[in-house]
Amino acid sequence: MRVKCPIWKNLSTRASSVISPRSTRFCLQCCGHRLPPAELSDNLAKLRLHPAELDQEHILPFVPNAADVDQEKDKRLVSLAKIIADCTTIHAAGTALMQLEPWDYMAIYYDAIDHFGHGFMRYHPPRSPWVKEEDFEMYKGVTEAGYRYHDLMLGALLTLAGEDTTIILNSDHGFHPDHLRPQHIPMEPAGPAEEHRHYGIFAMKGPGIKKDERVYGTNLLDLAPTILHLFGLAVGQDFDGKVISTAFEEPQKIETIPSWDDVAGEDGMHPPDKKLDPIEAKEAIDQLVALGYIEEPDENKEKAVEQDVRELKYNLARSYIDAGRYLNAIPIFEELWQKWPEEHRFGIQLYQCQQALELTDKMRVTFDKILENKKEYSEKALQVAVMQSPNHAEAHKRLAYIYKNRLKEFDKAEQHIKLAKLARKNIVQVRKGRGLPEVTTLPQNQDITEFEEELGKASEEAMQKFKEEVVARDLDTKEVITIVSGLPRSGTSMMMQMLAAGGIEPLTDGQREADEDNPRGYYELEKAILENHPKVDALFVSHKLTVENPQECAARVNKFFGGTMDENAMAAVVDPSLHRQKK
Repeated sequence: MRVKCPIWKNLSTRASSVISPRSTRFCLQCCGHRLPPAELSDNLAKLRLHPAELDQEHILPFVPNAADVDQEKDKRLVSLAKIIADCTTIHAAGTALMQLEPWDYMAIYYDAIDHFGHGFMRYHPPRSPWVKEEDFEMYKGVTEAGYRYHDLMLGALLTLAGEDTTIILNSDHGFHPDHLRPQHIPMEPAGPAEEHRHYGIFAMKGPGIKKDERVYGTNLLDLAPTILHLFGLAVGQDFDGKVISTAFEEPQKIETIPSWDDVAGEDGMHPPDKKLDPIEAKEAIDQLVALGYIEEPDENKEKAVEQDVRELKYNLARSYIDAGRYLNAIPIFEELWQKWPEEHRFGIQLYQCQQALELTDKMRVTFDKILENKKEYSEKALQVAVMQSPNHAEAHKRLAYIYKNRLKEFDKAEQHIKLAKLARKNIVQVRKGRGLPEVTTLPQNQDITEFEEELGKASEEAMQKFKEEVVARDLDTKEVITIVSGLPRSGTSMMMQMLAAGGIEPLTDGQREADEDNPRGYYELEKAILENHPKVDALFVSHKLTVENPQECAARVNKFFGGTMDENAMAAVVDPSLHRQKK
């Protein structure tokens, strides 16, 4: 399977009076999300449309009832705005270049239909049973509106191109608009591809092209040979695709050469010394480490590279499947599954390859191994979840299911059912502002009843400790570094304002100006460094509870700092109107 597209090399071999290498290369790159030449960057940058520039007249054709969307909870309008803005920017750049730059070959890549499909095809009529009625009514027209928008842009392109230009419109896939739409997307990098329909679209018009005719048996690999033929250039005999000769009004004589790889000329790709094979790069790094020339990379970086290589191999195997080359895909899936047995997708894809080739005996072995691995790694994953988060009720519940229905260990199943109930009780305590017990995992060989009694006792002690909070300490707030941290919109600036009102001088960088969300300004320090200390005191404060009872919160914070702060001044700066983000 050839992966190198020679169109640019081939077109660049023609005389400059026929084809402009500079403009051709630019058109190919700019509209494919690559950087344009520096001399045109400033002008093209002015054509960019930002999502924030969109107004209601841009959104309502897609979602007529957009005003009824609660945008704090529903972010789909934000996603839609990004798609529209990005698509409009691409179209603006493409049409500008067609009018202002010399060109003989123009290629524009629009990816908005793909995003419309992944984001909103699930709401396209008819409504699927798993789609909520209110979601269907709100977003049912987005996909169709997206296609209508593209029709308008296509009309503009056709007008600019003129009748003497050959036009090719194609897509690499489609979307399932009917009962074949999947309800669930696999949890893997290539998971969204499950929404794709394998068949895309191909349309062609221009001088010498048949009108109102259907063309059969074409695929994406046929585009490059056909484009070369339209320019009177030879087609490589090593091409996987062919010229779509049935689309022409007259029989075509097709010129060929053994291979364009042997023809000198720039093909638009990186030179050999600039190319990077991630697999070979990892091997080179390992060799340099072994020789002592460099230090061993950070473990996280090493893991990231390994995962990238894994996904590259996986996608290659999936491509082989799409091409019907199951024998090429099988050894890749076998290698990946052996190294990552917990990744069940590798085993499932291997099984499907064996099924396509009717390898019945191997299918049985693979199927049994998939079930075995699912049991083993599901149990391990849940055990880790329970160990890291002992009050994870759902993890206890799933472990109980595995022990009862798969492993037939009914005693363990009963234990985790009780632990799930206990975990839920602990979560309720947290929501009420109470503490948690320090130990909530079941030690080996300990009776569940005894464990539950110890857990309840520990919980009571923790709650009592929480009520007492922190014993007042003799602190000099000027010699103590106080860090306020939290998630975005969790009230960090509000807490900083309370501390400032209470007498602690804030340390901020002033980089972020006041806005509608924080009209009193942001109290932020972008670069904050904390050395490793053996002991750091922390107080956790609920934003919701602070807004509801600022005086009580101020008292808790004051007590944490030794009781020397002005509680009334602290409580006065709490503004309930900022409890929810406005935009």
